[in-house]
Amino acid sequence: IDQTAIGSVQERRPFYYLAKETKDAIPDLPTWYDQLGSFDRAHILKHFEYDVEQFIVEEMIEVAPLSYILVKNNFRKPTFLHIDTEGFDLEVLGTFDFSNSLPDVVLAEHKHLNATDLSFMIKILRKNGYIVLNTGGDLLGLTRKTNKALKKSSDDGGSA
Repeated sequence: IDQTAIGSVQERRPFYYLAKETKDAIPDLPTWYDQLGSFDRAHILKHFEYDVEQFIVEEMIEVAPLSYILVKNNFRKPTFLHIDTEGFDLEVLGTFDFSNSLPDVVLAEHKHLNATDLSFMIKILRKNGYIVLNTGGDLLGLTRKTNKALKKSSDDGGSA
């Protein structure tokens, strides 16, 4: 198991999350409180109506570009790339080498991005040949080949 976070350069960075003990002190926390982590401490705070500042853990972790991590783990061509990284989605997408590997489908969250970053994310996907659909909180990128196969499957009544 590779426990390396994704970022634009290889380095060590602080990562923030809530300690398990937070639930003991604040029993009404949402069930997902321990699934939220971020390189941005403020991003943790904005998810809770309670004062959780004292429960935030800072841990230094290894960071590397996504393409580097995939090659290091001998994983050459993902067919489906799903990015949901709580506001760092554009940064993660930007570390993927599309010239070396083109996933059939890319699903990338954008709900935490501003309009400029959303526009840039769309531009990256389109530049790499994807048809881009905005589903509301995510962008769905399909290669033309995948889009054609899905359309054919739909036209055939769902059988591939």
